[in-house]
Amino acid sequence: MGRQLTYYNDTKENLPANLEIGISNKPKHLPITLGVRWHHINYRSEELMDRLKRFVASAEFIRPNRFAVRLSYDNDVRENLALENSSGIGGIALGLGIFWNDFRFDYAFGLMNDLGNLHRFGVVWQM
Repeated sequence: MGRQLTYYNDTKENLPANLEIGISNKPKHLPITLGVRWHHINYRSEELMDRLKRFVASAEFIRPNRFAVRLSYDNDVRENLALENSSGIGGIALGLGIFWNDFRFDYAFGLMNDLGNLHRFGVVWQM
């Protein structure tokens, strides 16, 4: 939460807020975690389906102390980036994490239709 520090043309605006709720489960004896998350729950709409369709589904396969492979689908991104004649494949992301000593190197590739593709890199050092 926050507050607007300065005003443009004396216009006071509410800052956006994003309320999320999610759940994940790692079945016993399987190296995979499944999850689903709903975001923008506080989105104002008359229709309940407008709120429920803003979800992300994900799966993560982990080989402990070696690597992780991730796959996710964001329905809100897919709908917002839909092309005129087709919804395309926007909203799908693939990722890979490699564990090495105290470091984790992460890479994710997101499909964004005509906007191109999204590449994300991350390095985590566990001290």
